[in-house]
Amino acid sequence: MALQKRKFTGFDLGLGTIWSALDQLSPDQNLLVLGGRGSRQSMVALSWDEVPWESFLQESPSAPRRSPENTWTTGHLAVVAYDDEGAASRAFRMKRTLIFDHETKDAVIYEEDGWEGCAHHVDLSRTRPGPSPEDLASPRWQSSWTDAEYQNAVRGALEDIRRGRYYQINLLRYWSTDAEIPRSRWLQQLAHMGGPFSAFLDLPDLKLVSFSPERFFRLSTDEAGTRIESEPIKGTRPVSQDPREDRQQQEALMASSKDAAELNMIVDLLRNDLFRVCQASSVKVLDPGSLHSFSNVHHRIARIQGLLRPGLAMGELLKALCPGGSITGAPKREVMLAIREKESRPRGLFMGNIVYKDAWTGVLDSSILIRTAVHRKRWEFAAGSGLVIHSDPAEELAEILTKARVMPGVFL
Repeated sequence: MALQKRKFTGFDLGLGTIWSALDQLSPDQNLLVLGGRGSRQSMVALSWDEVPWESFLQESPSAPRRSPENTWTTGHLAVVAYDDEGAASRAFRMKRTLIFDHETKDAVIYEEDGWEGCAHHVDLSRTRPGPSPEDLASPRWQSSWTDAEYQNAVRGALEDIRRGRYYQINLLRYWSTDAEIPRSRWLQQLAHMGGPFSAFLDLPDLKLVSFSPERFFRLSTDEAGTRIESEPIKGTRPVSQDPREDRQQQEALMASSKDAAELNMIVDLLRNDLFRVCQASSVKVLDPGSLHSFSNVHHRIARIQGLLRPGLAMGELLKALCPGGSITGAPKREVMLAIREKESRPRGLFMGNIVYKDAWTGVLDSSILIRTAVHRKRWEFAAGSGLVIHSDPAEELAEILTKARVMPGVFL
């Protein structure tokens, strides 16, 4: 099997966003897209096949490095459900891709032998006229809970914490709309509000739009072996257009003992999760929590790293780490039971993961599907926050409403 690379000059990136370029394509074409605002690269799958989920789980997460480039080429894209009810997890093998490098502004096409035989293709020559006003209209969202009901749910979780059932729980509130949101509207929103782990899947039986800023785990290879690194997010403050107020928000986040405790709990949980798949004594905290800013929020992000045990299959890795600690709580098993009780529904793809595994460079990276909308029978999205003993229901409400504003038409 060989890999070919050639430059591509068919799209004008303009402001450097892939989303405006994709809006040039005919909207009846299926799309698989990774990476957006704030990421080094973006990928558009041009030719791919869906593969059985079980075959993806049997893949090695640490494939041999065949290229010195630390870039995306071709490989697997997997969507991992939080609880996988209804067989929601899926995997795709991409044999021809278009890669945008947002640092160099270069665009290249990678092609494997046999890509012509794939079941799905994107024709870059099939374009569309500019969006109509109807394309850019905003939907009306309905919440599963009123503000008062959400705050009562928070109080119930705090009572559980006081009784010792768990230390931290990530509680979601859901929104839905019956409106048909066209591709142009999502692409416009991603251009302005997308995080570095944005993704856009537009398939007949699955539509998913992720504005995620959160890395779940990534693998890198050096002389010592394969390193795994996780970057959990905890603590949120809104971005302000007023520089003085924005600086105050950042300082308040970094000074908050409540947010620090919330992140420390998850760092400890993820250290334990990584111990299950890492070599003895190799897990360490590289960063206990520093400030990172995105389009509409400031967050605290930690970094934990370990040296992966050789011989693991992808399924073993996902079983040890999923679902992510930052969107469950501590202790993990008990809090997952409480989440199901309180949310009264499966999460499905919400708070699941997207995993990209390169077939040539050894790169593997993944996100947590926060700030994500999913369409099956209608569009839905969820927003949540981590609740600890010092949480205040009104402040938690303000936090999830801030996060919800990444969605089109949400001006809460």
